[in-house]
Amino acid sequence: MWGNKENDAYVVRINKGTVAAEEIDLRIGYKLMQVGDYNCSHISYSGIMNLIRLKWQKFSQITLTFDTDNSGLYY
Repeated sequence: MWGNKENDAYVVRINKGTVAAEEIDLRIGYKLMQVGDYNCSHISYSGIMNLIRLKWQKFSQITLTFDTDNSGLYY
């Protein structure tokens, strides 16, 4: 689950039974930096969400890159 802080996307919840919960070392507070090969720092939160939706609809898979320094932890 995503949260919007200053127009950036942060992980705010991880649902049990999902790939995020079981297969990767994802943590609450991580900031989304990249969707596929696209750098998210230049688009709004809503643009990031649309990009994720469109890539998922087209490819049925997606690669997300996170900043693992949660000094800007979202709550």
